[in-house]
This record gives sequence, structure tokens and C-alpha cells, in this order.
Amino acid sequence: MLFYDLYILTLVNKLIFIYARPHGNCSSQTIKTEFAALYSAYPEINDITMKIHAIKARDIDGLVLHYMHKFGIDNVRGGSYTQIVFSNDLKMFIGDRIQYIYQDLENTHKLLSLVHSNNIKKVLDLRKQITELTPCLTKTEFNALCELQPNAPASELYNNLVEKCSRLYYQFCKTCPDGKNDLQKLLGFQSHILLYSPHVAFDDYFISGSDKEIADKILNCFDFMITYMQNRIDELEFDIMMLQEKKDLTGFATLA
Repeated sequence: MLFYDLYILTLVNKLIFIYARPHGNCSSQTIKTEFAALYSAYPEINDITMKIHAIKARDIDGLVLHYMHKFGIDNVRGGSYTQIVFSNDLKMFIGDRIQYIYQDLENTHKLLSLVHSNNIKKVLDLRKQITELTPCLTKTEFNALCELQPNAPASELYNNLVEKCSRLYYQFCKTCPDGKNDLQKLLGFQSHILLYSPHVAFDDYFISGSDKEIADKILNCFDFMITYMQNRIDELEFDIMMLQEKKDLTGFATLA
């Protein structure tokens, strides 16, 4: 692939000319001689203000448009735009390209940045909900409670698990109010006091060995709470994944 060096020239009439030649070492005098031969209709070079090394051919016009945007269409020439006088149609065409590059794309980027910012806020909110929904009584701990044998002395493990059951019910009521109707169906005619204070039912079964039916019903309720909360967490995780995929599709760098 052929690369070009760009020389930013200032002519004696203050016009800026972006002169492209194949990449390589070249003296200032050679530049002036070549320019005079190729663009004899232009005034002579007053100064070579800058050299930009190894530019691809397709990027030359982009740099010319950048200088036109910065200094004005009538004050810059180079690349594909070497006519001494531009027609009104050509000026409009160049103006449209500059607007697209420096305004339309910038506005689009700002809009996408806003979308990304909103997505980040949504993701953070969803992660907060996940934290609040994470059951204080894990499925493993619940299974450990179910595996306890009846007619056994109250142990520290038993007391800790029952305490977590009580906290789980408070957590469920706060984070999943829409699931309370289904919970009531499982509970039947039993009072919610058995969920607020599960030791009332559990002590009768695990310590005294009686009222297994009520204990099983209360256990089913806590099993339902854990499953319900975990399903809700899975839904939120899916929502987060979709938001992150939308961000990836924009073509911009993914935010952490």
C-alpha cells in the first residue's frame, strides 16, 4: 500500500494548501519546485508549516475537510479540492460533508452516549434489585433445615436457620409484594404469624416431633419464596444482558 506525506503549505496570499506526495525524505526546495510545476496557477509558497507522515490515500480528503472546517472552505485547498474557484454546488457539497463529519456524527455520538449513560443507570438499578432479592436463606441452608431430624434438641444450627427463615419472609414481603397472593394459597388458612415467627411451627415438629403437616406447609412456603426470588433474579440478569448487547451493537467501545 502506498503512503503519502502531507505538507501543510501557506501561500503568499494566505491560502492554506495541503500538498500530498509519496512518503519519503524530501527537501523544502523540492516541495516548492514540485508545487510550482503542478499548481502553477496558484501563488508561490510562503512557508511549509507542517509535515504529516505516512497517510493513506483515502484519508487525505478527510484532513483537507478538517482544515476547511477549521479555517473556512475558501481558505483551504488540497486533495480532491484543488480548483482555484469553487462553484456554489461544490461549496454546498463540501459543506454537507463537513456538517456530517463534525455535526451530524457528533450529535449521533452524543445521543448514543446518552443512551449508554441511561443503560448504565438501568444496569446499576437492576444490580441493586438483584442484591435486594438475593435470599438471605440459601437453597443449601433450606435443604439443611429440611434434613434435620425431628425430636432432636434445639442446636445452634437449627436456631440460625429458623432465624434466617423469619428474615427471609420480611425480605420477600419487601421485594416481592406481587408474590404474596401465591404464598397465601400455599399457606391456606394458616396465619402469617407462622411465617413471621416460624419457630412456632418448627419447634413443634423438629423438637417435639408433632404437627408435621403444618411444618411441611411452612417449609413449602419458604421453598416457594426462595424459588420465586431466584426466578426474579434470573429475569433481571437477562435484562442486564440485553442492555449490554444493545450497547455493543452501537459500534462504539463497550463501557465497563
